[in-house]
Amino acid sequence: MTLAADPGLVPIDRAAIRRAVLRGSAALAGWLLLVVSLTPLLPLSDTVIAVGPPGKLLRGLPEGGVALLAAGTISVALAVDGPAQVRGLYQAGAWIVLPASRGACIEQAKAGPRPMM
Repeated sequence: MTLAADPGLVPIDRAAIRRAVLRGSAALAGWLLLVVSLTPLLPLSDTVIAVGPPGKLLRGLPEGGVALLAAGTISVALAVDGPAQVRGLYQAGAWIVLPASRGACIEQAKAGPRPMM
């Protein structure tokens, strides 16, 4: 259905907008599913973000091969030696484990908040 408030305006194709939003959402969901599926299987990164209750995650960390980099209210950033440690994070109670880049958000979180200008 196309709508136009003024006969001189270009009509809005709501169906095309809806299709574009659905395709974008499907692409994002597919990418997320792929990354979540591959993280416990392949060494995608030596740093991961584990989302879940931090207290439970920290108590259940796998023995060896895992180092805490930062902790938040619903996640922890960890350095891991490989996919086996990622699988151990799921066993410790992580809801989702994503690869991260050491030096992006993790380094900023360790530095603390920056003053506003």
